[in-house]
Amino acid sequence: MLSTFIRADRIGNMSLRQLLSVHGQQQQLIRKLRARLPDDLAYTLVHAHIREDRLYLFSSSPNFAFRLRFEEQTIRQTLGALNLPQPREIKLRILPLETEASPTRSALIPSPDTIRLINQASRQQSDPQLSMALARLAEILAGKIKIAATSKK
Repeated sequence: MLSTFIRADRIGNMSLRQLLSVHGQQQQLIRKLRARLPDDLAYTLVHAHIREDRLYLFSSSPNFAFRLRFEEQTIRQTLGALNLPQPREIKLRILPLETEASPTRSALIPSPDTIRLINQASRQQSDPQLSMALARLAEILAGKIKIAATSKK
């Protein structure tokens, strides 16, 4: 039955058939709820399940979770249409949708000629601190070119 909630300590006791059955019932519940809710609310409804005498609804947005509170009658009618027991209370939770990670940019390594020019500029500087910094930069960049060349092989 849908009121069976899969807790972490009970997964080992449930067969794969039972797990699939519970998952199917949860999917049916979420599809029916989405069909009866306004489109903007339906889109943000991420998950729903019944545990004991509570209905848990997960929304991707706090604003829409707040608006779901005003749809209690529609939600209860949907449960009745599915012949499910009426929950004592409806709990709303926020479950943000995962966002795609932005791709990392690879560093642009200057050409060997540019690295030689940086190294030459380091020797021509009158400021010792700037001279050391440029020499160190040329050394690091030269090492990066060697690493990039060996990784391509």
